[in-house]
Formats: sequence, structure tokens, C-alpha cells
Amino acid sequence: MHLAFRTIAVSTLALIISSTLAPATEVRVLSVGSTQVAAKAIAADFEKQTRNQVTFTIRPPFDIDKELAEKTFDAVILSVPAMDNHDEAGDLVPISRVALARVGVGVVVKQGGPVPDVSTPEKLKAAVLAARSLTYTDPATPNTKPSPS
Repeated sequence: MHLAFRTIAVSTLALIISSTLAPATEVRVLSVGSTQVAAKAIAADFEKQTRNQVTFTIRPPFDIDKELAEKTFDAVILSVPAMDNHDEAGDLVPISRVALARVGVGVVVKQGGPVPDVSTPEKLKAAVLAARSLTYTDPATPNTKPSPS
């Protein structure tokens, strides 16, 4: 399933970019941090298939509009609501949107600890308020450890 999705995503990305670019050696992509691990994996396959180089600019969601105003990108990877806003503003090439990945949100508890009930917004709020501590990540950085060099 993952391989089929990746193949479709790479093919779609290649089609979209090839229809909006002259033959290029560099493809400039603006992305939010939360999707960069998946996007870079897809880009690696794209680079192998097309021999183009993909260069990423990773920004937190609140800096995307500023970055788009200052620079030109060949592709932008954003959340659906943010993409809707840019679509409505006419900032995107019509019919060029494609779903590439999903970003999940989860709850983790220490082994043996009580599992909170987060089945409704009210129960999630109660679990957050009752928690002794909370941890969250910076959306501008990937949620994986760097591999040792």
C-alpha cells in the first residue's frame, strides 16, 4: 500500500512539475516542517526518475505566506485549509493540487500508565488539563532523530 501510494505520489509530482516547468535541473519546493520527512522521501524517488534536483525550503506554517511573497517556488506543500486559502486567492495553478501525505496526531503515555480517553473534544480537554506534563514538537523540524553519520 505504501509503495503504491509513493509511486502514485512521485508520478503525480512529476506530472505536475513537468507541466508547469521548462526542462529544469532544480525544482524548488516550499513545505511546512510536519510534512518534510514524507516529502523528502518522495522527492528522492522523483530525483532518481527525472534527474532533476529538488531543493526544499522548510518553514513553519506562519511563515509560508511571507516566503511565497518573497520567492518563487515550483511546488508548495501545505495543509488542506492553507491550500484552500491560496487556491481561493488565485495563487495556484488551476487543477494542480494533489494529496501527497497525511500528518497524524497522537497521544503517548508512559508504559503502564493510564490511557486517557480522548474520544470527544471534551474528554481530550479534560485529559490535557489532568496531565502532569505535555510535550509537543516544533513544526519546523522533522519528528525523527537524525541518522548517525
